Amino acid sequence: MSSFRLQTRQLTFVRILFPFMAGICAGCFSEFNAILYWLLLTVAILILVLTTHFNRQINKTRWRKYKGLAINFSFILTGFCTSGLHNELVYKDHFTSHSSDYLLVKITDPPIRKGVNLQFKANVVMAVKNNVQKQASGNLLVTINTPKDLNYNEYILIKAKFKETTPPQNPFEFDYKRYLQFKNIHYQTYLQAEEYKIVKHEEKFDLTLWSIRVREQCVQLFNKYIPKTENAGISAAFLLGYRADLSPEIVNGFTNTGTLHILSVSGLHVTIIYLVINTLLLFLNRFKRGKLIKTVLVLILIWLYALITGMSPAVCRSAFMISVVAVAEGTNRYTNIYNSIAVSVFFLLLLDPYLLFDVGFQLSYIAVWGIIYFQPKIYSWVYTENKLLNYVWSMTSVSLAAQLATFPLSIYYFHQFPNYFLIANILVIPLATVILFGGILLLSVSFMPSLAGLIGLCLTNIIDLMNWILLKLSHLPFATFNGIWINNYSLLLLTLIIITIGYRLSEKSKAAWNLTFILIISFIISFNLENLMKFQENELLIFSIKGNTVLACKNQNRLQLIADQENLGKSYAFSIKPYVDRSNAQVNIDSLGSNLKSRHLVKHKNYIQFYDVRISIIDDQFRYFKPVKKLKVDYLLISGRKNLNISDLINMYEFDTLIIDKSVAEYYANKMELQCKKLGIKTINIYQSTALRIAI
Repeated sequence: MSSFRLQTRQLTFVRILFPFMAGICAGCFSEFNAILYWLLLTVAILILVLTTHFNRQINKTRWRKYKGLAINFSFILTGFCTSGLHNELVYKDHFTSHSSDYLLVKITDPPIRKGVNLQFKANVVMAVKNNVQKQASGNLLVTINTPKDLNYNEYILIKAKFKETTPPQNPFEFDYKRYLQFKNIHYQTYLQAEEYKIVKHEEKFDLTLWSIRVREQCVQLFNKYIPKTENAGISAAFLLGYRADLSPEIVNGFTNTGTLHILSVSGLHVTIIYLVINTLLLFLNRFKRGKLIKTVLVLILIWLYALITGMSPAVCRSAFMISVVAVAEGTNRYTNIYNSIAVSVFFLLLLDPYLLFDVGFQLSYIAVWGIIYFQPKIYSWVYTENKLLNYVWSMTSVSLAAQLATFPLSIYYFHQFPNYFLIANILVIPLATVILFGGILLLSVSFMPSLAGLIGLCLTNIIDLMNWILLKLSHLPFATFNGIWINNYSLLLLTLIIITIGYRLSEKSKAAWNLTFILIISFIISFNLENLMKFQENELLIFSIKGNTVLACKNQNRLQLIADQENLGKSYAFSIKPYVDRSNAQVNIDSLGSNLKSRHLVKHKNYIQFYDVRISIIDDQFRYFKPVKKLKVDYLLISGRKNLNISDLINMYEFDTLIIDKSVAEYYANKMELQCKKLGIKTINIYQSTALRIAI
């Protein structure tokens, strides 16, 4: 049998994983009663039990050819029901089904301080109406304007005012609503300090709370013994997955060099921890049942580490896989690595089916598959007996394998490619390994202040060297290719290209090369057609940004932004930059008060004409006068006004539509909209819609 065609009896979980994931995808687009899901799940389990129990009898009948179909259907149904039952909205006691005055909620994530606000995920426990308590369920994203800190596992009574999470307001903006939905959060609330009250409760031992406190103590030790706060934050990120103290510049440095995976606790970190634990416990192999005791201790310590680091998908995947390897080693059994990966995917998705849509989960598993499948083949291209060169080539082959496998999804999600990822990984991973071991050593000897301080000093010097390398690499010319946007069809083509390359590396097939060539040509055509369509797009856009008026005039490969940039702050990066990057155009930014003139765009004071579209901006500088003849425009854009006499606008302008953007306070925007409706004026209130795109 060829190496590509692995024996299917060793890949049981690989075979059932695909129908199971298909069922999860189908379940995410449906919403039925919880009872129906339980009934369907019972049917799926019955099919599995019957086909397994009567396997021999079925094999002797003509129905044997349908056995595989029945098993696949049962796992599709299992995935469908698992996904449906995970959705909080299908349960009758969800807090939105109650009319309530107050909600009793439990803080289920460590609260994060964002300026004057405190934000956290909470689980609704009770709904209160007229002092009557009723059991309730569901998750809520809570933001409180308070100087006080709250803690994980605390209970608070909050005012029952909530709304659905907000969808993207601007083109190509990050879909935070979808992100939260796959965290099983569909509603959010914003509270003032007087709208919540801490409720005392009987404290019980909570393993997650204990792990959070352990992590906090470890972070405090890093801050105590590592001289620079930023370097202490990097150590905490490496070892504990704690990234709250990292500056955006550091994160960007890792991102632009393709080494961001080092900052997130992942397979590299868990494997090193496993090797340390396994080495320390080797002496147990000498005793009777020592191997079994060692396996149990390894499993306990690995999962405790996973718990302390926050149980991210990458950590869970690594911990699960290492657990399988540890158990196999402890019981002297052979395990197929692909099946081990599939086992960990299956059980993690069984616990949380929404992980399937987590970007970190997807990239983590695809990277591992790439390393396992591609790395040996790439490594075999070069042979050297020199140990240093062999190490460098080994690291290079691992980086190439991971990058090759994750390339389609990385481009699709992040729209950039780090060109110096090979050099960065070869230089940084050894330093990261030293920092990881140094961090473990520092925590181990923290009861000896002098020694811990010396280790901390050594660590900060190594971290400074690593930061210097990343800074130099990230500022080199062409460090990254940015603004690479591909659609779903191009993503599919890229994925098929990687698969056919993988097949060709295993099977010396001419047909595989021909298919790869056809797919590459198809991708190039698809990518260029998409860019051509973007080039031909001409539009005028009014962004939906609170407190600001921002317009964009796109003419083929030129984009003119009209905004007061100094007032935008973080809004530019979150709401405007995605549109700018995706347009792939030459960008100019001018203030609202500037005058502009080009072939298709004229702006004079508050008047804008782009092609045949005419807009007059009504802002605080607007002064009413009665013209001899009404001024004719297509749109009136109300910007920053509080009080406005709509009748004055009717007397002064002849227009089709009145637009109220988010520079106007919401109360006044809604008031103006109501006045316009009474007068029969067509109105677009940006608060009630999304950014306005006017095709030219």
